[in-house]
Amino acid sequence: MTVLLILLILAGLGAFVYLFTEKTPEEEQTAQTAGTAAAPTQTPPPSLSQLYEEELEKLEEENRPAPTGTPLQLPTSAPSEEEEEESAVPSPAPAATPAAAEEEQAEAELYYYYSLLDDEEKAVYDQILEGIGNRSDLFGVNTDMDADRLSQISHFVFCDHPELFWFKGAYHYTDYGDHYNMEYTYTLTQEEIDARQAEITAATEEFLAGVDEDLSDYEKIRMVYDYLCFNTVYQNSPDDQNIYSTFVSRETVCEGYARGAEYLLQQLGIPCILIEGNANDDSHAWNAVLCDGKWYGMDVTWGDMDYGMKGSVMNAPEELEANYAFLLSDDEEFYTQQGRVPDAEFFTGVLPACTDPSLRYYPSHGLFYEDTEDAWNTVQESLDGGETVFSCQFASEELRDAFLADIADDRYSDMVLKTTGAQQIHTGYCYSEEGNTIDIWYEAA
Repeated sequence: MTVLLILLILAGLGAFVYLFTEKTPEEEQTAQTAGTAAAPTQTPPPSLSQLYEEELEKLEEENRPAPTGTPLQLPTSAPSEEEEEESAVPSPAPAATPAAAEEEQAEAELYYYYSLLDDEEKAVYDQILEGIGNRSDLFGVNTDMDADRLSQISHFVFCDHPELFWFKGAYHYTDYGDHYNMEYTYTLTQEEIDARQAEITAATEEFLAGVDEDLSDYEKIRMVYDYLCFNTVYQNSPDDQNIYSTFVSRETVCEGYARGAEYLLQQLGIPCILIEGNANDDSHAWNAVLCDGKWYGMDVTWGDMDYGMKGSVMNAPEELEANYAFLLSDDEEFYTQQGRVPDAEFFTGVLPACTDPSLRYYPSHGLFYEDTEDAWNTVQESLDGGETVFSCQFASEELRDAFLADIADDRYSDMVLKTTGAQQIHTGYCYSEEGNTIDIWYEAA
């Protein structure tokens, strides 16, 4: 280390002498403008860093430990005029996400199945969507992926896009190794598509215009649920697998209800997906919907009184047209208790988990019962308050059936007569086996 310190001191003195040695104008000009290829007019003494590196090499050769700590850092030279001008130009700030990219991302999130794919699969999805959107009978898809995966992606396009009402989902393909030729079947001409789209737009714009953008996700979802339950009849019709039947003829089945809900909620910016499978030993379709960042099951078909309610349905008050047992549910209620089974071919391992039971309608409104007497006590309170309609849900079908047995024994009629003092009344009830709900009501004779 003593040698190193002496060398450093000597180098410093040499640099001091060099800096103050008088130069000729020619030498000064050369020092300012010469490039790396130009030879200096006077060889400068070794720099401190050079001496430091040389001393390190000597120490290594002598197998002596190198000094610890950070090596000396010499001050940098002053910038040239060109460098100063360049530094005056501000460096570009990190680019913020462009509005267009944000919109694209938001749009992608509306299409749940698309979001599950990798880049190659998304390219296939996009080619299929473009072909269907153009109503192309035959088009190529550039991929060598397995045909089963191709079929699933094609079905994802069908599930993500309810606006493709002219497409039934049927197609044929030919495998050429590095690409497929896709042959699709459509139900309408372009002129028919345009005319029907105008009818769909006219039918839905009025509803959408009445949805305040400041409403919560829950409120918007319930408005869509109510709109479909109150304005659509469960009935087979020529277009009951697409949204034309939902919004124009107003007669549809489960596929039309589910695709109609998806269509409206996508218009409102709320992700909603179509799920197909079986329920009650029959093919069925329903939805999962994202509400405030959490997924929930929703089945508008079963929510419409026209579908599964039993009892005095024809005489039910209009306000009972929607059954909220199927509005927003967790998987436990939606699948385990109510018995839906998604199609394993397309939906195994891809559906979002619905784990939050807090938005189940009847429990969250204090109308869920594990004891029939508690329910009857609430019925009496509603009658005392002048209510003419009462709805509730039971924890099991046994409790539901016990409550129905009490109704059959005129318990409800007797309570109404005693509470109102009326001489004669008409009462009615209806119930859902899938949801274990019961609605009861009365009116003056």
